[in-house]
Amino acid sequence: MTVQEKRTNFKKGGATVEQKAALTIKETANEYHFPEFAIRTLVKRGAFPVIQVGNRCYITRTIFEEYLLKGGEKYVASR
Repeated sequence: MTVQEKRTNFKKGGATVEQKAALTIKETANEYHFPEFAIRTLVKRGAFPVIQVGNRCYITRTIFEEYLLKGGEKYVASR
């Protein structure tokens, strides 16, 4: 079963989480069945790029899926 098939629709504010390009840490944990603290640790280590808006941290769905598919390889930004 692929990550795409495992997705479920979580309702929040009228839009499903599946429609969003960027997810909060909590939404990412719920969608990918990861512990929230593990995702927070990955964000702090800089395992993949995130969007920081004030105290809130958004994880881009495609980048997080790439991270999982590569087996946790550290993200290297291309210049």
